[in-house]
Amino acid sequence: IALRPDLVLSSRHNALATREALRKLNIRIETFGVPGSVAESRKQVIKVADLLGYPERGEALLKRIDAAFDAAAPRPGMRRPSALVFQSNGFTAGTDTLVGELLTRAGFENAAGRFGFRKWGNLRLEQVLADPPDLVIGGQRTAGAPTWADRIGRHPALARIEHRMKRDVVPEGLLFCGGSVFIPAMARLAAVRDRYLTE
Repeated sequence: IALRPDLVLSSRHNALATREALRKLNIRIETFGVPGSVAESRKQVIKVADLLGYPERGEALLKRIDAAFDAAAPRPGMRRPSALVFQSNGFTAGTDTLVGELLTRAGFENAAGRFGFRKWGNLRLEQVLADPPDLVIGGQRTAGAPTWADRIGRHPALARIEHRMKRDVVPEGLLFCGGSVFIPAMARLAAVRDRYLTE
C-alpha cells in the first residue's frame, strides 16, 4: 500500500482480508490460481504480460519455455525410468499435476500413478519400500537445512533398497512453480534423468 502500486498480482491462496483491503483502497488486484498444467501456466504468462502492457514479452518468454522443453525432452527410444517425487511427510505429486506433467516431459514415468495418485497426496514409506520406483526425487527447501518433516526421505529403510532404487534431489522452488521457472526446472530434471541413466 505504501508503494502505491497500479496493480497487485495475488495468489487466490492469499488472505481474503488482504485482498479486500486492497480493493477498498481502490488498488487494482488480479488473482491467480496455482496452475495444474503447462497449458494453464502458459495462459497465466500471457495474462500477466497483457496486464503489464508488454504482450510481446509474454510471447518471448513462451518461446524460451518451449525451447527448454525441447532441450529436456528424452531422445527417441530412450528408456523412461519410473520416478517418484517424495517430499516432506511423504508428499507426492500424482499424474494429473503440474509436476507430473514435467516428469513426463522430462522422460520419466510418474510412479505415483501406480500407487493410485492422480493429484497430490501423502504416500506411506511402506508403500515405497514394497514397490520401489527406479528413482526417488526429494524436494530440497534450503541446501543443508532439512526440516523434521524431511526425515522420511532419510529413513534408514530406504538405504537398504539402494541397489533397487536411486535417489536425487531437486529444489522445491523448481517443482511447484510455472512460468519462467519451467526453464531451470526442466534443465534440472533432464540432468537428474541423465545422471540416473548413466550410473
